[in-house]
Amino acid sequence: MDYSKLSAEELVKLLQEKDEQIKTSEEVIGELQTELTAKEDEIMELSPIVKVGKDSYEVVIPVFNLYDKDENKITEYTAKDVLKDNELAAKLIKQGSGVLRKIEKKK
Repeated sequence: MDYSKLSAEELVKLLQEKDEQIKTSEEVIGELQTELTAKEDEIMELSPIVKVGKDSYEVVIPVFNLYDKDENKITEYTAKDVLKDNELAAKLIKQGSGVLRKIEKKK
C-alpha cells in the first residue's frame, strides 16, 4: 500500500485500526501464555523428572526445606521449584540429597 497517497484522516484511521489489531493480538498472546503456564504446571505434577547433565532424576519429595549456610537461613522448596531451577537440582545432587532419585538408564 502506498501510504503517501492517503490523507491525514485516512492515515489516522489506519493507525487506529492497526493499534486495535495489536491490542487484540497482545490479549490473545497473554491468554495463550496463561494456558501454556497451566499446562506446564500439569506436566510437572504428572512427571516430576529433572535432567542435570546427562542424567535424569525423579523428584521424590514434593515439599522440603533446605538450609543455605551462606545466607544462614532455611528455605522451603517444592518439586516444581526443583524442576524449574537447574542450579537447585545440581545443588541437591552435589549434597547427596534424598529429594532426587537418579533414574537408571535401561540397557
